[in-house]
Amino acid sequence: MRILAIGLIGVVLIGALAWVVPPAEAAEKTVEIKMKNIKFVPSAVSVAKGDNVTLVLINEDGFAHTFTMDSLADYNLNIEFAAHESKNVTFQANKAGTFGFHCDVVGHKSGGMTGTLTVTGEPAPRTPGFEVPILVAALALIVVAVRYTRRK
Repeated sequence: MRILAIGLIGVVLIGALAWVVPPAEAAEKTVEIKMKNIKFVPSAVSVAKGDNVTLVLINEDGFAHTFTMDSLADYNLNIEFAAHESKNVTFQANKAGTFGFHCDVVGHKSGGMTGTLTVTGEPAPRTPGFEVPILVAALALIVVAVRYTRRK
């Protein structure tokens, strides 16, 4: 009977641990992209899957541009910019791969105003926090309790 009670306590402790441990948080990533001389600077951007990404888009030219990414529904963006206008776009990078973006103003894409957003693999692994020592202590308590119960 004691073994059953001790086992039940261990299961409750481990279950409580799973409830208390917060999920891994997404990283916040801010990337500045300038539209300058019919180019995106930088033209290649890389983020990790799961990141909350804010693109700070700045049109430094004296004429209109767009920031268009239509190759994937998850990142379907078509943002228009007047001369010297800036806008922020925030999204979660939830799909890995390399996705192209360009300016839709006539002649700009063919003139080289293109770039890529690369979303790399899986999010960075979460580093263990306080939950590992608690789990080890709970398992040690169960082992000690079972051994103590068997002696009697």
